[in-house]
Amino acid sequence: MRVPVGAQTKAAQTVVAKVPKHIVGLFVEPILIKGEEPSHYWNLVSAMIDDHQPQSSFEWFALIDLVAKLWEERFYRRASNATMRGGQRQAVEEFLIEIRPGEARLKSSESKPEREADKYFSGSKEERDEVQSRLAEYEITEAEVLARSAQNNINAIVTFDQLASSRERGRRKLQKEMKQRQASRKVQPSQEVKSEFQGDVAPTRLEPPQVMHTKANDNSKAHHHGHPRHSQVVEGATTGKVIHQIAQVGSCQEGQQDRDEHDLPSLTIELLDEEDIRRHGH
Repeated sequence: MRVPVGAQTKAAQTVVAKVPKHIVGLFVEPILIKGEEPSHYWNLVSAMIDDHQPQSSFEWFALIDLVAKLWEERFYRRASNATMRGGQRQAVEEFLIEIRPGEARLKSSESKPEREADKYFSGSKEERDEVQSRLAEYEITEAEVLARSAQNNINAIVTFDQLASSRERGRRKLQKEMKQRQASRKVQPSQEVKSEFQGDVAPTRLEPPQVMHTKANDNSKAHHHGHPRHSQVVEGATTGKVIHQIAQVGSCQEGQQDRDEHDLPSLTIELLDEEDIRRHGH
C-alpha cells in the first residue's frame, strides 16, 4: 500500500531533529501494507537512533541499512504467511473435489466444488457453516486447509523465507559491528586517561636521578668557583716523603686569563721533606 508523500513527510518530522541534515534524505520510503501507518516505520527509526546513538557517517549508514533490513525482514515473513492464507480458496476446492465422489447427494450444478469453495469465504454465516461442517465430517479443519495451501505454494514460501533469513543475517552482522564500534568508543577515553596518568608518573620516576645529577653539577661548580685554594697531602709509602700539593685555583675565568697572559700552569707541585714541613708550621 502506497502512502501519499505528504503523509510520509509528516510522519518523518518526528525524527528529523535526531538526524543530521545530510542523512535525512538517505532514508527510503518504506513498504506499507493494509493497516500500517508511516508512523510505524519512523517510530522504529527513532527507537534505533536512541538505542545505537550513531555519531560518525559510517554509523549512520549502518543504522539506515539496519532499519531497512529489519523492515524488509518483517515484510517477507508477513508475505510468507499471507501466501498461505491466500491459498486457502484453492485448498478448500481441492478438498471438496476429493470428497465429492463419496457424496451421491451432490447432483445440482450449484453444488460444484467451485461454488462450495466460494461459500467457505461467504459473508453469510449459514453458507460458511454449511461448507465447514461438510469438511469437518472428514476431519478437515482450518489447520488442514492452511497446510494444503502451504504445500501448494511451497516455492513462494521458501523464497520469502530465504529473503527474510538473508535480511536477518545482514541485520545481525550490522548490529555486531555497531556494538563493537560502540565498545571501542567507550574504551578509548579510559585508554587516554591511562596514557595521561603514565605521562604524569614517568617524569616522577626520572626525577631523583635528575636531581642527583643537578646536585652533582652544583657541587662541581662550587668546587671550581667557591674556593680559591685547595691543599691535598699524600703520604708516600716507599720514600717516606710527603708530597704537598698546592693547587692554586681561582675562578674559571681568572684561571683562563692567567694562562693567556702569563702562559703559566695553574697548578704548582712542590716536594718538601718533613723538616721543611715542621718549619713552616704544618
